[in-house]
Amino acid sequence: MPIHRKANAEFNVLIENGVPPCTPGLVIAAGPSLLELDHLQMLHESAFYQERKGVIVTTAHSLKWCLDAGVIPDYVTMIDIHPKMMEFIDHDIVDEFSDSITGVFSLEIDQVVLERWKGEKIFYILENTSPSLPHQNTLVTLSHLFPSMNVLDCMDNCGSFSWNVLRYIGCNPIALIGLDFAFKPDFPVRDTPYYKGLLPLYENEDEIFEKCYRSHTHSFFGTECYTDIAHNDFMKNTVRHFKVCHELTGLKTINCTGGGFIDDPDVIENMHFADWLKLWT
Repeated sequence: MPIHRKANAEFNVLIENGVPPCTPGLVIAAGPSLLELDHLQMLHESAFYQERKGVIVTTAHSLKWCLDAGVIPDYVTMIDIHPKMMEFIDHDIVDEFSDSITGVFSLEIDQVVLERWKGEKIFYILENTSPSLPHQNTLVTLSHLFPSMNVLDCMDNCGSFSWNVLRYIGCNPIALIGLDFAFKPDFPVRDTPYYKGLLPLYENEDEIFEKCYRSHTHSFFGTECYTDIAHNDFMKNTVRHFKVCHELTGLKTINCTGGGFIDDPDVIENMHFADWLKLWT
């Protein structure tokens, strides 16, 4: 049974001036590599986590996995405003530890989800808002964290949004685990999240497979995976952000997933997660 720890208040409190220079950040997304490679257990046992040497941001999708492994992140992110997000926090262990975690939520988050979250809350305003009524009575503006901002780019998906939160906080470098944008080779194609939505757009299933799915062997990790057209677009948009931010600010992003579809050595460095953790011992 892992021993849970309270998060370091220095990073759990929203600091207007950001974090100290050269503070590392870690994104934890919910791709298949996260559990397959035991990355959370490795993190829990590391000096990076035990001595709180950096800032950890997880997606809501991977939050319970983190807590089950004894890892309490500093922030959790949500970009979906649908009530289905309750599935990811409707757990006793989340209730127990969420008061140590700051939630980063859309201003239009479902009220039931909002009321269930016991920890600190910070709200961001979507660039393209939906018709739903914002929770103006609970508004906490981004000025608590980013004094010059009131709009935050969620970058289409929660894993990339977590990277963007760390970027705005001022972390450098930022490592990634679980940000695969891909499925394991034996995962059924018909169970991928966008498959049913693609059905009306093509004449037959073979055409869907041909035009919307592709396999990949990672050039560094050597792992096999496949992706769909939506996740491929997410990946390309995310890597484009990595490249631009590196060129403009020197921000270094390190892919430690152990697999997946982020595979552009000219833009992002690849490193085994165990090796990255050793940098902070």
